Amino acid sequence: MDTLYIVASSVLSVVNTVIILCMSYKFLHTYQLNGYHIVRMVNWFGNTNARYFKRLLMICALSLGALLVTNIVFSGYAHDVFTYLGLVFYFLLSTLFIRYEAKIPKKKPLVYTKRIIRQYVVLAVLSVVGNMALFHLNYEMMNLGGVFMHMRFAIIALTPIVLPVLFVISSLLTAPFELLNNKRHTARARRVLDERSNLIKIGITGSYAKTSVKTILTAFLSKKYKVLSTPASYNTPLGVAKCVKKLKSSTEVFIAEMGARNLGNIRELCNMVNPDYGIITGISNQHLETFGNLTNIIRTKCELSDSLAKRGGKLFLNCDTKHVEKLKEYVKCEYVECGITGGFVTATNFSLTNEGSEFDLIVDGKVYRCKTKLLGRHNVSNILTCVGLAVELGVRIEDVVTAISELEAPSHRLELIVTPNGMKILDDTFNANSEGAIAALNILKMFEGRKVIVTPGLVELGLEEKATNKAFGEEIAKVCDLVILIGKIRSMPIKDGLLSAGFDEKNILVYNSLSDAKRDFKKYLTASDAVLLENDLPDDYNEVDELK
Repeated sequence: MDTLYIVASSVLSVVNTVIILCMSYKFLHTYQLNGYHIVRMVNWFGNTNARYFKRLLMICALSLGALLVTNIVFSGYAHDVFTYLGLVFYFLLSTLFIRYEAKIPKKKPLVYTKRIIRQYVVLAVLSVVGNMALFHLNYEMMNLGGVFMHMRFAIIALTPIVLPVLFVISSLLTAPFELLNNKRHTARARRVLDERSNLIKIGITGSYAKTSVKTILTAFLSKKYKVLSTPASYNTPLGVAKCVKKLKSSTEVFIAEMGARNLGNIRELCNMVNPDYGIITGISNQHLETFGNLTNIIRTKCELSDSLAKRGGKLFLNCDTKHVEKLKEYVKCEYVECGITGGFVTATNFSLTNEGSEFDLIVDGKVYRCKTKLLGRHNVSNILTCVGLAVELGVRIEDVVTAISELEAPSHRLELIVTPNGMKILDDTFNANSEGAIAALNILKMFEGRKVIVTPGLVELGLEEKATNKAFGEEIAKVCDLVILIGKIRSMPIKDGLLSAGFDEKNILVYNSLSDAKRDFKKYLTASDAVLLENDLPDDYNEVDELK
């Protein structure tokens, strides 16, 4: 093997490794969004028809074609610098692909945690070793002469399609360490929490509204206590454990949001936190794809009540929510119902507007007039549930009333935005359940002017997804004047629902992506419009349908 080839292959191996690592962003991002589960990654491939892999395949096919043409044209210069010319096309196409992917808006960008960095390092090592082996194989092929001279570097151009295999191998290699590392972090978090015997620990779970309820409860309890709650949507064991590190000696209340996709997920979180109190926000068919059926969803959420029962804890339920009666059949601990329809804390004399809500709060027979900027009847129900737990923990009701008036909507959860020209936008892009979507439509109905919805529909509903989205389309037809759908394939059931409800097809616009739709907003929207942005899809689904 000549010196030029050794040097060139070493440099090109490093360059190709950088390309492979850049291309692996989508895999790592989706891996992180799916809780670092390989099986969910496989499901993602199925749910998106492996669109990302098909694009990689297209890059390989174009590069291979360019290499073959170049090698044939310069076949007389097999051992000269022209040998490497064909790779220019591969690197150029790969760079264009990477730039295209980088420009796709990310709802939740990849967080470069230590785990992700470790994954990148292992991928880099595998890629360098693999590239060196391929360049050696390429050299042997070139020595065979004949038709093989036309195939030189063809193997290198095909490396992107091996990326899924490299990713799986790297995940399997790091899995044992990550498992032990996670156990170390969660064990430490449990030890820290157990040592704080005076710390009040609260768990919040449910199919939806967990972050909203956590935000409301934190505001109420902060009127009396020093509170630490898990940030954003940190609701996995590692996310909660990371938050525990921020506990201070002065912290009096710890609130943990608890998410789940499978049976046992809430139990695992409860074993770490050992909550004294809990809230189940409500049950829907969200994540039905992984749970299989509604009963499994209810059983999983009630793992919180199982934990509370062991400690003599108390659970608070929103009695206004769907499936609450079924839910109570699985609750094993003492529970308190709160809600508009009745319970320990209730409300009456509503005034719901597009600027907020006013209502009479009734606690222990006493009435308090309240006003909040939070939109919708469902948010009043959320408030009532949190009031119940706040009163249980001794927060003065007058302070609670003050806190209600100070509440702000969490970002992207029915957040009202008024543009400089006066257009009202309801940003509900972090909502992904059918109950929340209907609640958002009911709020949109309160606004004057033309009503517009921008949505790709609802996901992760398993076999119910098409039927749920068709029903969603039928509800949209009752409220909206203009419908902008995202994703020509995925949004088709919504369009079917709209048309079956008699909606005018001329008022249905369909785009490949949200970014495409936004570019035309000025063309279709006016200052007097009220626009609902309903669920812009998690990033693992957010791809261009036309590339199927």
